[in-house]
Amino acid sequence: MNRRHFIQAVIRGGMLGGLLLIPGIFLTRRQVKGKGECPASFRCAGCGKLERCTLPEAVRMKETIKGADS
Repeated sequence: MNRRHFIQAVIRGGMLGGLLLIPGIFLTRRQVKGKGECPASFRCAGCGKLERCTLPEAVRMKETIKGADS
């Protein structure tokens, strides 16, 4: 393997790693952690994890939303 092929392989590997890393980050950010604390820095109403969240604040928000829909 000469230098040109090595550099091309490193660049391709880096690009592939970056392409796999970005979706992985987004998937882990959408998971609800069971530690009793929310990793999000905003209110429950705008959270994409609200349906799966079991924190007391999220449960109250879900009840509020269901009450408003009825």
